[in-house]
Amino acid sequence: MNVRGAGGAGQVLRDRRADALLYRQLARLRTDVPLTETLEDLRWQGSRRGELESVCAEIGEADLASRMPLWRES
Repeated sequence: MNVRGAGGAGQVLRDRRADALLYRQLARLRTDVPLTETLEDLRWQGSRRGELESVCAEIGEADLASRMPLWRES
């Protein structure tokens, strides 16, 4: 079976091998790093309304903030 574009895709992977290996390393979950935080410390506590609304306005996505399920108190 021949796959259209396989030769070109293979060449791109050969040319960008270092990038592919870096992305694979960055995507892996590390389990060998000591953390001082607890799971509760790392739990998402919601978005900061003012900051998020500002970013949404800047990128032209004003309706994004309205879909936020949880707002942080502080």
